[in-house]
Amino acid sequence: MNENINLILNKHNFIHEVFKFIKNNNINISNYEDTKEVYTKMVENGYFFMVELELQIKCLHELTYFLNSNVNNKNILKEMLTIDESDSEEEEQEVY
Repeated sequence: MNENINLILNKHNFIHEVFKFIKNNNINISNYEDTKEVYTKMVENGYFFMVELELQIKCLHELTYFLNSNVNNKNILKEMLTIDESDSEEEEQEVY
């Protein structure tokens, strides 16, 4: 059990600190599952995340592609940028 808080991450330092953790621990990233493992290891090591979940997921996907720019990671990242038409229709209805 870790009894130390190493760092509280926020939207301003999130990607930098996750990237630094990966590099300092010589972790190989192949896919998003590897990046999620990094996240859990960081929590185990006393890192805490004060970042909205949706932003965390987006940043972790981007970092995954940055560290391993294969076709699969690229397609996942591109898919994240696709706006779901049903979501757009719901947003339009909420505005009126």
